Amino acid sequence: MHINQIQAFLAIAQAGSINKAAQQLHITQAPLSRQMQALEDDLGVKLFIRGNKEIQLTDEGHILAERGHEILELVNNTRQEIINFSKSATGTINIGSVPTIGALVIPNIIINYKKNHPHVQFKVWEGESLRIIELLEKGIIDIGFIRPPFKDNDYNVFNLQDEPLCLVYNNRFFTFDENSPVDISAIHDQPILCIQKYLPVLQQAYAEYGYTPHIFCQSDTILPVLAWAKAGLGLAIAPLNAYQTIAKDSELSALTFDNHLLTTGSAVISKKNRYLSNICKDFIEEITQKNR
Repeated sequence: MHINQIQAFLAIAQAGSINKAAQQLHITQAPLSRQMQALEDDLGVKLFIRGNKEIQLTDEGHILAERGHEILELVNNTRQEIINFSKSATGTINIGSVPTIGALVIPNIIINYKKNHPHVQFKVWEGESLRIIELLEKGIIDIGFIRPPFKDNDYNVFNLQDEPLCLVYNNRFFTFDENSPVDISAIHDQPILCIQKYLPVLQQAYAEYGYTPHIFCQSDTILPVLAWAKAGLGLAIAPLNAYQTIAKDSELSALTFDNHLLTTGSAVISKKNRYLSNICKDFIEEITQKNR
């Protein structure tokens, strides 16, 4: 399996037919068909279900389509790293980030970084922390911005500042004193809508008062719990800055807690023993200086 075969395969998968892909690649249909036949023979599987006008991918074809993009991205990144090895001020930094950090933290870092590195470009991938770690492991990204917990043995880690969790609610259904932080005892028997990774912190905070939270809904992202809160189905627990910047809604109110445990952290990670270009090292240094 060669890079040019993967590129040709992805062109066919996107175009939906060998003829259309051949036109886009500025070649005739026959050599492209032979190239795909050679790829299928090499892998020992069928990648396409061929119809009269269009083709569909087999299950094996879908796997190759997903992995093919990652393979090409890794090849391009490797090529760029080699080109940039002796160049300290040009190139591309590949960043992975959970959505809230991507919107809140990274732009402020780049503002200062860009002053001394005006020719550096960026590629950004967004996803939950597990997805960012997966991209880092595959070499697709250089640096990851994630939220704990995570196993940090294989990574260089720099912890960013903590931020408070908050209680988000629709005041048509729930009433609180908006001039004071919320006490756990005031919500101990209310339905809670919680992002999964904050559940251990919430349980620990409740335990200090001898309570167990009534978890009505768990989600791996912030938007579902806020949507349920807006519908009056319960009280959402979310990072305050994330709510204010990304998902603030006129029908919702947010209050911080008076409990010191109800905070969340974030961290910048890079893979240990992996080469980082000078521009990546400078970017990490900018982060550490900003957060000292």
